[in-house]
Amino acid sequence: MPVDKLSGVEVPRALYVYENGWKPIPLGDKSLRGVLMAVLDYLEGRSSGDKRDEVRKARKLLSRMKLPPEKVVILLREIERGEGIRIGVEI
Repeated sequence: MPVDKLSGVEVPRALYVYENGWKPIPLGDKSLRGVLMAVLDYLEGRSSGDKRDEVRKARKLLSRMKLPPEKVVILLREIERGEGIRIGVEI
């Protein structure tokens, strides 16, 4: 299911990122918050330098925050737009 179709009540079973083909991304916590953390881990892994540091700081900050699922969906949509990737969640 594309991120723009998520409402915030779904329970994800798997996560995929599309960059030259769909790639499965390890999903630790099977929640939308877990999806966000996994996407940030993915972005950190493919980044370098200042960008990697920014992603790491954002992940650390977000991991401490209590985020409602609706906010997580908004953040995932913004990541898609900002990074030029597509995120798919298997429900």
